Amino acid sequence: MKLSLFNHPWIKKVTANKQTLKQQEALQAMQRFIAQYESRFHLIPAPLVFDKTDFDELSAATKTLMAVQKKILDVLIHRFSKEEMLDYFDLPQEILPLIDWHELSSGENMIARFDVLPNEGGYQFCEINAESCIGGLKLRDCYKKNMLALGIDYDLDESPRQAVADYLQQKVGEKNLEHVVIFSMKQYLEEGTGTVRALYDTVCQTIKDKKVILAHEGDFPEALLTPEKGAKTLVYRLAMYEDVNCQALFRNIFASGATMVNSFASEIRSNKKWFAIFHNPQFHELLTEKELKTITKFVPYTGYLTYENIEQVLKEKDNLVFKKNRAYGGHGVLMGREHELSTLQEKIADLTHWTFQKLVQCNTIDLPLDDSFNLTACKVVLGLFLINNQNSGMLIRASNKSSIVSVATGGAHIGWMIPMTSSQRDNLIQQVDSSIDENEEIEKSRKYTVF
Repeated sequence: MKLSLFNHPWIKKVTANKQTLKQQEALQAMQRFIAQYESRFHLIPAPLVFDKTDFDELSAATKTLMAVQKKILDVLIHRFSKEEMLDYFDLPQEILPLIDWHELSSGENMIARFDVLPNEGGYQFCEINAESCIGGLKLRDCYKKNMLALGIDYDLDESPRQAVADYLQQKVGEKNLEHVVIFSMKQYLEEGTGTVRALYDTVCQTIKDKKVILAHEGDFPEALLTPEKGAKTLVYRLAMYEDVNCQALFRNIFASGATMVNSFASEIRSNKKWFAIFHNPQFHELLTEKELKTITKFVPYTGYLTYENIEQVLKEKDNLVFKKNRAYGGHGVLMGREHELSTLQEKIADLTHWTFQKLVQCNTIDLPLDDSFNLTACKVVLGLFLINNQNSGMLIRASNKSSIVSVATGGAHIGWMIPMTSSQRDNLIQQVDSSIDENEEIEKSRKYTVF
């Protein structure tokens, strides 16, 4: 069902009762939650709902595409040397010792978020973030506070940060590890997302029988870099390769034999070139009919930019999005229709590092973006989490200003989607009504109580 249509009765109920929601401190509960992590997100003031049938279909598609990626990786790994693989995915040669090639070929340690666009025909993916550094892990827990403030408890989805913590606990048990390190670049601890400390807290609460250390490039425990200690250490990496200024430290961590989730194999898994690879006919003989149908339905047509096709591609620029193969957080994404031809040519001059993608005509949805609860038409991007091959909730980013819906570069608002059936949504609305009625009765009793 269309996102706007499924949400309409829920949003109508929320906006009609904004004063009561404020009185019950539902918004304040969220703000207190993110304040403890010094997070500076612009939060959508209430959770949104998502059709369970669509959620299940998208979830199945994420797993299918990861299986397709693994099949193609098996071919590429046998076809290319490691150095050639790095060239193929636009990676510098110095990253080679920081990649766990077994992790890449086996599909282990899968921590990912698929970005999803709603359109008239349903939904399509626009990006795969197969990366331990993905943001938004704590949002489900934040919006749970919102609902609990209304007296509503629900168990319709999972917490991504709890799913990550559970997976790390599983790895510790399987390998009989003794030390757990949540590793972040120091700059991430100061940037205002709160991702690192929120995950650290949950891992500490989950792996209670081990000491969990929060470390950055300036204070990683040297004692854990020996082969004896390293072999008993799990390192969860919260550091994008582009931000790493401590490659020697990472080489030492790898040399110690530590288990790292993820290694920089994620730089290959997350490369935007993958959507062009999915549509490349030379790989289709590897795939089943189901896999090919999934690509056709959920992956907008994407192609490699080459010196042979650039002239023809630019003639169609207004219907295309140009994406740099290695870029993050909304950077390296160019809407063809928003750029003059000469400007676009200049920006994509290094053609072989770019792909072009058919523009998805996205539906907008009217959303409240702040505590005024006034509705505004927004472009949205959804983010479906896949952790250890299990789907774990969905975030939403919304912007009423930019066609590039990004928290990092476009100032987008961010929120959470709860998957449910229509009957569960209607029951949720009834629970809000009951909570509001109860609150009004309490207010009346206070008003007329004589002291």
